[in-house]
Amino acid sequence: MLSPKIGPARADTAVSQSADGWDTIAKRIRQYTTQIFLISIAIGFAFLLVELALIDHIRGTQLIAVVACVLGVGLSLAGLMPRRDVRRAVTILLAALALSGVYGFIEHQQGRAERAGEVAEVAPVAGDDVVGEALESFASNPPALAPLALSGFAIFGVLTLLSAEALPAARAAQPTRRPSA
Repeated sequence: MLSPKIGPARADTAVSQSADGWDTIAKRIRQYTTQIFLISIAIGFAFLLVELALIDHIRGTQLIAVVACVLGVGLSLAGLMPRRDVRRAVTILLAALALSGVYGFIEHQQGRAERAGEVAEVAPVAGDDVVGEALESFASNPPALAPLALSGFAIFGVLTLLSAEALPAARAAQPTRRPSA
């Protein structure tokens, strides 16, 4: 391998060049952290939406979760806009959206007793003890953390947007470094 100077490269030069490559990648990631996080949050909301569709979670109050996921995708992508007023509105709306996950958590907890009674009627019809036990377990123990995932994505979006707004001020407050010769 040849170094920029004519002649064979020294081992420390090769290590330095590879470190420069990592530094460049790290710098790009830091430069686009807000965008990377917001796109990841939008993807997370989209995966939750797909999960809701797959488990047929689309009736009555269950539609709240579907609408919240659609709003979450839209708001996360709207957060990519560079306008400060849009980002502030998105931050507030994402904070409000987090409440829908809390509502879902409460609904799941309150529905346990009701669902356990319904399954007790259906389980003997299933005819198989294993299937009956599985139905009873699932119905009496709805996943509590699934609705809270919605809240988690929304809060992560709020924190991402708040930190993005604080970063320029923090960078401006830092003393400038002068390259050493």
